Amino acid sequence: MWLSEWVICLILSLISRLLYKSSCYFYTSPKYLARQGTPTDLMQLLQHQCLWLKPLYPYCWTVFSGKNEQKVHIQNPIITNSSGMIARLAAEEVGIALLPELICRHYVKNGELVQIIPDWHSKPIPVYAVTTTRLLTTKTKCVIDFLMGKLRG
Repeated sequence: MWLSEWVICLILSLISRLLYKSSCYFYTSPKYLARQGTPTDLMQLLQHQCLWLKPLYPYCWTVFSGKNEQKVHIQNPIITNSSGMIARLAAEEVGIALLPELICRHYVKNGELVQIIPDWHSKPIPVYAVTTTRLLTTKTKCVIDFLMGKLRG
C-alpha cells in the first residue's frame, strides 16, 4: 500500500465533531490606539503597523462584513508563525493583528486588547474534536463537552 493510500484510509476512519467556529477579528492594545489613532475603516489599516501570522495568510487579509468581501494588502508587517506571539505583540502595543476571538478573549477581558473595526471578520475557522471511533468513553465525552462549553464561552 502506498503512503497516500494509507493516509486516505486513515482520514476516512476518523470521526470528527464540530466544536466551534471561530472568526478572526482585528485587535490591538488601547495604548497603541491612544498613541497611533484608531482606524475606523479597513483602508486606514495601511497606515498602521500590522502583525502577520505566517503561513496562514498571504500578505493580504480577506475579511467579510455581511455579504461584502474586502482584501487588505499589508505592507511591511511584523511576521511570526505563532498566533500566541501575535496576540502578545498586539497586547504590548506593537501593532494591529487579525486573530481568532478565542485567542484574544483573555486579553480583552484583562483590558490588554480591544477589538477594532468590529463589522469586519475573517471566514469562520472550524475547530473539531477528532476521534477514531464513535464509541467514546464517558471521560472522552466529558472532555469534548467541556471543550465545547469553554470554546463557546
